[in-house]
Amino acid sequence: MKNRFFLVFLSLVIIASFFSGCNRAKSVNLAYPVLDDVRTFDPQYASSPTALTVNANVFDCLVTQDKNGEIRPAAAEKWEKNGAEYTFRLNKDLVWRVSDTVKKTFEGKIPKEYAPAFTAHDFVFALQRLASPQTNSPWSYMFDAIAGFYEARTGAAAPESIGVRAVSDDTLTISTAYEDADLLKKLAHPAAAPCCEEFFNLCAGRYGLGIGYLLTNGPYALTRWETKTYFRIAKYAGYKGPRKAFADSVWFYLNDDAAKMNEKLAAGTYAAGVTSTAAFDRDAVGDEYTLEDIDDVLYALIFNCAGEGTSIAALRQALTRSVNKSLFDDEAVGYFPRNTVPKLPAGTTGNLPPTENAGTAKDALRDGLAELDDDEAEIVILCAERHEELLKQQMQHWQKSLGVPVNIRISPVGDAELQTAVAKGEYQAAYYPLEAKECSPVDFLSRFVTGASGNLMNYASEVFDDAFARLSMATAGADAAAALNTALAALSADCAYLPLRYDGTCLLRSANCADLYYTDSTALMYFVKY
Repeated sequence: MKNRFFLVFLSLVIIASFFSGCNRAKSVNLAYPVLDDVRTFDPQYASSPTALTVNANVFDCLVTQDKNGEIRPAAAEKWEKNGAEYTFRLNKDLVWRVSDTVKKTFEGKIPKEYAPAFTAHDFVFALQRLASPQTNSPWSYMFDAIAGFYEARTGAAAPESIGVRAVSDDTLTISTAYEDADLLKKLAHPAAAPCCEEFFNLCAGRYGLGIGYLLTNGPYALTRWETKTYFRIAKYAGYKGPRKAFADSVWFYLNDDAAKMNEKLAAGTYAAGVTSTAAFDRDAVGDEYTLEDIDDVLYALIFNCAGEGTSIAALRQALTRSVNKSLFDDEAVGYFPRNTVPKLPAGTTGNLPPTENAGTAKDALRDGLAELDDDEAEIVILCAERHEELLKQQMQHWQKSLGVPVNIRISPVGDAELQTAVAKGEYQAAYYPLEAKECSPVDFLSRFVTGASGNLMNYASEVFDDAFARLSMATAGADAAAALNTALAALSADCAYLPLRYDGTCLLRSANCADLYYTDSTALMYFVKY
């Protein structure tokens, strides 16, 4: 009996010790809400905020930015600049993570112990992919300082001709065509993540389209992908780089309703999250959260420049020149979100759009109807449900200013439906939030380049494209200002969009996410410590 009692007692001690040990080594599993689904995690092509954040954590670029914006080692343990050439020495301990899903996907096509070497050539191939017009990367303009890059991405030269060379397996050189003080920062962007050419070719056009079609080299690994539901990244035990994952896993839950997401944030369902400042009830948030405001959103009336009716610039002008801006904001609102304005080059004069002018609007309407060859124009304007009353007030103003020749209808939809319709080009006009994914005028304007993947407005202008090219390569303030003013003048004349209200996002962080940080915008969130 005593022995039985002793054994039971000993068992309880062991169990208690086990759980107390678990508490000491408690795993950190974070829930984080996102509003956009992901079609691909191909880092050279992906542009959605969710994909950018995931890629920023599962890939090590040559360098990275820490929470203070300082450039730090990542895949490259050191580097030096000699004139127009950078030399990077790679961390020899970094490896490609080949998941079990990859092995299963390519069973019979790769060895059971498939382990391609991680070398400098992986960065050469990635940057060549960025420069290739076939990739159609939304980020390619960022790297024009690399010798031959602009010529390659515009089709005037082969991608293999750009100034990027693998001197050895662990040494990479990048030659520049002109000085770009931000080149290292750009090389920290997920678009410059490495890509294994052997594996890319093995994917046969499916690279990045599933966990089985992706090799990563960062502190986290993409381990779950349920379309329209969630994504999961988990700490990669085999990572030997300088960045430290502070969570065991991060679950990115897809939310198709911003209002419900806000309720969950306020209730503490998520460890952290980004939401619209205007749509969030701060008083509902518990003390366990810290809040940070970021002025990175601009609400604008945007037009589908290839849409029925709205493809006519004169009709777009009629609408934009008859907007009562005081309904939306009491202050003058420029073409850029607030967080981008401080970085406008000195000499920028075209940031403010034209003011309301009833005479100009009516003349434009007459010209537009003549081009439409009709006596009436019908235009549907999409907006989020919470903005319906605001847009109806503006609709009444349009009716008063323009009269019966233009029949305007306001169509309120959910946030996810609004994003989907605009992304697919299935709209005429919309009251829409334009986010500054990077705190840069060049980045914000890149969405208007003809054929760019982020060109939601289907805008096309040779004048703008030429000005943007000069802006992206400008090495002096005066040159940048001149190019920027030309680009803004083109947007103003073509009425591609009309800025109406400054807004922003709010970053909420719980104690478990004290180390969470972003660089320039909340589209790049880092679940790492340095």
